[in-house]
Amino acid sequence: MGDNITRGGEIYFIGERDLLTGETSPYVKIGLVRDDRASSARQGDHQTGNPRELFLHDAVKVEMVQTVEKSLHWHFAPKRVTGEWFYLRAAELAEAVRKCRELGAEFELH
Repeated sequence: MGDNITRGGEIYFIGERDLLTGETSPYVKIGLVRDDRASSARQGDHQTGNPRELFLHDAVKVEMVQTVEKSLHWHFAPKRVTGEWFYLRAAELAEAVRKCRELGAEFELH
């Protein structure tokens, strides 16, 4: 169990875009992939069955990827829509990515 918690990977931020209007929605999925997989692969996994185009806003490589993801989900819980999907305006998304980088740097030191 401990090895699973300390493993590195990426935290990804996937957004969605309306195919007809090109408008980007404020819905963002904050998820993780371990080092053995790419964030772009998760984007493809989630695309199936979604009528909107999914795209990768950002991906941040971190140690203790599971702990960082849980921390982000907790921090942004008031913005949660369902599961790992959050309602984040542009400034809030930028804050989430910044917070992810900060947590990643902090855990890398320890």
